[in-house]
Amino acid sequence: MRRFYLPAVSARWCIALLALMLSSLLAGYPAHAATAVHKPLVVGSEEEYPPFSIGYTDETADGFTVELWKAVAAKAQLDYVIHVKPFKQLLADINTGQVDVLINLAQSEDRKKMVDFTVPHVTVSGGIFVRKSTGRILKEDDLNGKEVIVMSGDLAQSYAQSQPWGGRLTLVNSASEAFNLLASGKHDAVVISKLAGEKTIKQLQLDNVKLVDASIGFQQKFSFAVTKGNADLLARINEGMALVKESGEYDAIYNKWFAIYHLEPALFTDAFYISTVFAVLSISLAGFLFYMRTSDKKQSHHLIREANKNFESVLSAASHFSIIATDMQGVINTFNTGAEQLLGYRAADMLANVNIVTLHHRPELELRRSKLSKYFKRSLSEFDALVFKALLGERESFECEYLSSDQRKISVMLNISLMKNAEDNIIGFLFIAQDITERKKLEEVQVRYLDKLRHSEVYRAAILECAPDAIMIMNEEGAFVEFNPAAEKLFDYQRAEVIGHKVANLIIPAVHRGRHDEGMKTYLKSGASAILGRRVVVPAMRRDGSEIQIEMTVIPFDVDEQQHFLAYAREMSNTVSDRQ
Repeated sequence: MRRFYLPAVSARWCIALLALMLSSLLAGYPAHAATAVHKPLVVGSEEEYPPFSIGYTDETADGFTVELWKAVAAKAQLDYVIHVKPFKQLLADINTGQVDVLINLAQSEDRKKMVDFTVPHVTVSGGIFVRKSTGRILKEDDLNGKEVIVMSGDLAQSYAQSQPWGGRLTLVNSASEAFNLLASGKHDAVVISKLAGEKTIKQLQLDNVKLVDASIGFQQKFSFAVTKGNADLLARINEGMALVKESGEYDAIYNKWFAIYHLEPALFTDAFYISTVFAVLSISLAGFLFYMRTSDKKQSHHLIREANKNFESVLSAASHFSIIATDMQGVINTFNTGAEQLLGYRAADMLANVNIVTLHHRPELELRRSKLSKYFKRSLSEFDALVFKALLGERESFECEYLSSDQRKISVMLNISLMKNAEDNIIGFLFIAQDITERKKLEEVQVRYLDKLRHSEVYRAAILECAPDAIMIMNEEGAFVEFNPAAEKLFDYQRAEVIGHKVANLIIPAVHRGRHDEGMKTYLKSGASAILGRRVVVPAMRRDGSEIQIEMTVIPFDVDEQQHFLAYAREMSNTVSDRQ
């Protein structure tokens, strides 16, 4: 990685490289931006949201975000006091200025109007939790008409209220309250982050609640949040997070609290986050520039060295990203650790020698050059085509392919922006790339899987439609979940009339229903049954109440850890000759 030593030149160059929009930042930067915070910050941590926050009092505050905050505050030299309160109260307090920092808040567009967010420290997906005894909720759409529990003020609440199924919400103040209600048999489901849900179930030792194996359309990017407009505090916290990441403390804290959940840390794993870090450091460097203009020369040189150290720390910490800077002709003059790891080149071999065009898959770049040349009606070089939109003032982000040192194609999400100096003159380009190769492979696998699934659905539907025997599927509660055309003909019910209704109430004669229910209970409890897997002759009832004798075979099977039963049946009058 390139290092910077010459005071006058390096300060200007460093500021130009980091400040993606530095000129506007300098214009509005307050003169007191680099001053220290004299009074202790009031830091809010919510009650019992494991593993992020644990404890109900200020003295017992613990958890991932509490421990991470302490490490970040130490690096940023911030004085603070932690107060533990209900989540909804914390939201109100930061809005009124009674709290300076919330150490665990999921980002949303509405919340960005109220607070400023740091780089996210972890990202988790939402989950649906139900009682194990129910098989009625297998996907998000099944929440329609159900009573759903969400935490008041949580991102899950705003998401639920935007969905068709969000009309019957029960609001609670904590994850523990939500799961105790569900486990006791009240309401149908809890919607909350998977991580908090699984941790709460484990902590409360609930053995009758489970996570539904289905996706739900919200994801939570948890961050520290500060009162709106406090750019200095935001910059100091983000700088502290970068230093905690570089020192290895972040990984140690993350592994302590999350390793068993196999999540991906959010820190420095998205181009938006890394650009946020760059913007924050731009604010800090603007503060340094102010002092360079107003302090003595010795102090200025000291601040320059500090700026360079912080700059190099962030480049090193951002090892999940390839960060490359070039001059106006495309010659590389910065090549960070992330670029070395991604592409297999040494920075020393790339600086001042190599044009960034050589790192791109040339046929792809040529196609881009051809299209842009035609669109703008002018002949462009490959490098011109790469940066043309950036030169027009557009910050461009697109998928493309890099070539590694061993000529492997690497799919990346590439962000290109201009670099300007303090006089607002363009001096080069900044290329920030994130490796998306594995994501692309996963997407391809998912496409193939969905194609197979669509085909299998076609085959399944064809079998059900064409089978001469009545085919019925029941869940462990004895309710129909499938009823084919032959079954419709045999029992004189339409499929839509029986789905979700109990088998015993529709096709089993009243005199035999008690024996049926007892047999179901015995099987679910002990696994013992006198009829499962065998061909038996039993009485059945049509829609009009008339009884018929049917020959039936019932086979048990599992779907998503739920017991189901597949039944094949035909009327006895059609099978006499077969049995003789």
